[in-house]
Amino acid sequence: MPNQFTKKRFPSVPTPDDTIKGMLACMIVLKKCVDQLTGNDNQSKEGSKDQRFAPHVFLQNNQPDAAHEGDLWLATGGQMTFNIWDGNRWLKIATLPA
Repeated sequence: MPNQFTKKRFPSVPTPDDTIKGMLACMIVLKKCVDQLTGNDNQSKEGSKDQRFAPHVFLQNNQPDAAHEGDLWLATGGQMTFNIWDGNRWLKIATLPA
């Protein structure tokens, strides 16, 4: 399945110093990263908000329908597993302790 959307490059987050200007510069970049991850950045990619690049995170018992590669699923029934969608199937990353 070809990736029809381009991934947005995230800016490098500067290390803040003890000045207001340094803290502000860091916070502005962090806000930009959060906007890109949550789909609130209109330039992060085309498509509706739920189709933007940020991975979806599912917390449910049944296997979800992934929206795109990189989606995450925490299976909550019985044995809890953490999974990632590779574009074709769910791959188990870890089994979590009860």
